[in-house]
Amino acid sequence: MPRFVSKVAQEKGLVAHGSWVSKVLQLHQMAQLRQGVVVAGSAGTGKSSLISVLVDALCILPHNQQHSGKCGRIHLIVTCSVTWYGV
Repeated sequence: MPRFVSKVAQEKGLVAHGSWVSKVLQLHQMAQLRQGVVVAGSAGTGKSSLISVLVDALCILPHNQQHSGKCGRIHLIVTCSVTWYGV
């Protein structure tokens, strides 16, 4: 999986440092354990890039690995436009 993450990152013009690839793999593990995952952080820290690389890497996994051929969809929610009830 790390090899595919690095490949997709390079195709998108990103530098795939070991710590960044590790974060992508952590997000993948969390997504496997949970029905939904929230990625939060300051603007410009690479949240959207991280998610996009993970989804694209899962799409190119060979057939002998888990999730092969399963491409996902990304749903972004702008929290400024969401009204939180009961908080």
